[in-house]
Amino acid sequence: MEADNDRDSYILTRLLPWVATLAPAAAADAKRLDALAAAALLPALKEPTVERAGVPGATLQALRFLLAADDAAAKGPGAFAVAGDAELERRVALALVHACESELKALGTTAEEDAALLAAAAGGGGAGGKGKGFSGGAAGGGGKLSEREATAVRFRLEKKGVLRACLAQLRA
Repeated sequence: MEADNDRDSYILTRLLPWVATLAPAAAADAKRLDALAAAALLPALKEPTVERAGVPGATLQALRFLLAADDAAAKGPGAFAVAGDAELERRVALALVHACESELKALGTTAEEDAALLAAAAGGGGAGGKGKGFSGGAAGGGGKLSEREATAVRFRLEKKGVLRACLAQLRA
């Protein structure tokens, strides 16, 4: 795991369900889903990834097509490779922001809580070794984390960094 890796990504598991609440008819439209599959864009909605730099073009294109008005969607997915009108882009951003925020909430702790947990466990011994605060056993009392647990917390913290950076890009 590389800290602050610009190419690190996060798979959004809650995007398609949110799109279904935002635009239920479009998300259930078999013709649109078939068109996305034919254009090889359906995976960009089923398992979309985000990076610190933002959202990949395929995911944006698929979302634009799915959330577009019927008359615009009649042009097919290829017509949505570039940004659309302001209202469509607002809806796309809303779906992505909500999905990223939902993922952050589902991780169970805040980035600040994870950083504090690592700092308390390190106890001056450094977050990477068996210094003070790290034990060979499971976490439980005294701020002790095993090396495995500390690695898991650092991993979770990095993934939160990806989501937070993506949110900043979406809100810019």
